[in-house]
Amino acid sequence: RRYQIVRDLDGLHLRYRTDRATVVLLRGTPINTNLPPGLLGIDRRQGTIQGGSLQLKVHKDLDAGFSSLHYDIGGQRETGAALNARWRLAPLLTYLGIEGLYADLHGEYAQRDVAADRFFSLDRDLGRALYLSSSLTWGAWGLSLEYKNYEDFSLSQINNPPTLIREHAAYLLNRKTHDLLADDESGLQAELSYAFTGGQAVTANFTRAVRRYDSGDEDDESLREIFLQADTPVGDYIDAQIFVDFSRNRILENETSQLYGTLWNWSLNEGHTLNFDAQFQEVERRFGTLDFPYNNLYLNLEAHRVPGLSASIQLQRTTDELETGADASGATWWWGLNLNAEIRNGHSISVFAGQRRSGLACTAGTCYEVLGFEGVEMRLHNRFF
Repeated sequence: RRYQIVRDLDGLHLRYRTDRATVVLLRGTPINTNLPPGLLGIDRRQGTIQGGSLQLKVHKDLDAGFSSLHYDIGGQRETGAALNARWRLAPLLTYLGIEGLYADLHGEYAQRDVAADRFFSLDRDLGRALYLSSSLTWGAWGLSLEYKNYEDFSLSQINNPPTLIREHAAYLLNRKTHDLLADDESGLQAELSYAFTGGQAVTANFTRAVRRYDSGDEDDESLREIFLQADTPVGDYIDAQIFVDFSRNRILENETSQLYGTLWNWSLNEGHTLNFDAQFQEVERRFGTLDFPYNNLYLNLEAHRVPGLSASIQLQRTTDELETGADASGATWWWGLNLNAEIRNGHSISVFAGQRRSGLACTAGTCYEVLGFEGVEMRLHNRFF
């Protein structure tokens, strides 16, 4: 697991932009986020990376780009390259007489150690990645499609490829999400949504990820997930959300889970809001012939005052006897209180008191390990630019 959620570069990063082009150049030393900070005698920064990218507006509806990166880390030296393009199809569809339909296509292909004669190959002996996506909007309907294919594309300390599955906002779904294994996985995702005139909306998402082992193997390990969500206003001051999730994961584990959740937002007045989040999850887990089922409960009540002040109380419960810090004799509970205040622009303070549950957490598709904690913690955040 990584100990921070961003790729950090100690060096130089330059960007120049015009109306039709953007140029980026960088050189520096990356950080090894697999190691926690504060280890004596261990340098978390080693090696050098350098490269750049050129993004062009070829046409008002077509963007294209090229990127290259050379890295020398731990005796490993490689030069990677990538091509990307985005085509906005709405003008073409209007020209063809198809009114009211917006659509675009996006694609990117990257190779970690360039072989010019096989640059667009998907052979499994090449370190490469392929990403394809499309979005369509027609009236109140929306549809998005994604396909990702990775092979030997996990570059330690350097890259962080997009995950294969849906990026969830729900806390318990993030804890049980699939952490990408970019050495040999592919996946597809489809999401359909509809917005009603009264402010209601429904969303359905289907995800499938596959981890391959032997070429031609028909029994690859896979993950399948179905996510359904409904949003609706309740009167003039309340917004409610209900969601369910069903998943079956056979990648490095054997689990089937169901989750049911709801989120309510109350606008008390122009400066005060109240949020309530409740989630319940059932998990059937198997190791060989042994079954270890358990369930999770998550409750969070949060109050906001504009500008920049919030407080929340959180309660969690699990019957997972195998979890770190769990009570093997029965259910385990965690509680915590969070206070956040913005001192002024760019500066804020946060205080946590209680018990923080350890485990996986994900932000914008990047997953990292949260360490368990009990006590009082204060953090001061300063942003100067």
